[in-house]
Amino acid sequence: MAWFDHEGCSLHYEEYGHGNPLILIHGLGSSSQDWELQVPVLARHYHLIVVDVRGHGRSAKPR
Repeated sequence: MAWFDHEGCSLHYEEYGHGNPLILIHGLGSSSQDWELQVPVLARHYHLIVVDVRGHGRSAKPR
């Protein structure tokens, strides 16, 4: 697990695979776990960056 801290908010992200970067962003009210079935397939061809947007999943929840 990796974290990016910006202005007091910790955002969770994970990286998989190699190649051209591809960022996977989940929908409203969800988390990066939505991509669990796609990650193994896409990681064969891309460097995946899978994020939990602010206030979702394992990222910090703002006020």
